Amino acid sequence: MTRQIILTDAQEIWLAKEHSNLTHQQLSRELGCCVDTLKRILMKRGLQYFPGAKYQFKEAPPVWQRPCSSCGCRNLRPKFQYRCDACHEKEEGDASFFDYGSYQSGSSRVTVNALMFSI
Repeated sequence: MTRQIILTDAQEIWLAKEHSNLTHQQLSRELGCCVDTLKRILMKRGLQYFPGAKYQFKEAPPVWQRPCSSCGCRNLRPKFQYRCDACHEKEEGDASFFDYGSYQSGSSRVTVNALMFSI
């Protein structure tokens, strides 16, 4: 995983003042990062625009407080995620949640017998 670059307040002020006066190589040397990382920092702070997907930053997905379909909790989670993380992990860890017999036979439908025995 890459090293996270966290700028101090003084570095941010300096970068805002000097980003148009110095080359990207000089700026990156001063901040102690590579030129690509500097370009991402400039994009994120809105100081300069660089075309290309490489420099775009991912925005946080929209969230909602819809009740979890399993437990009913209203914790914030990404929109269209219907179960909370705790319920999702619990179901993934439960071996009876997935019917391996129907998976091996090629049927994706749950039978009535499988439902009766899992309750």
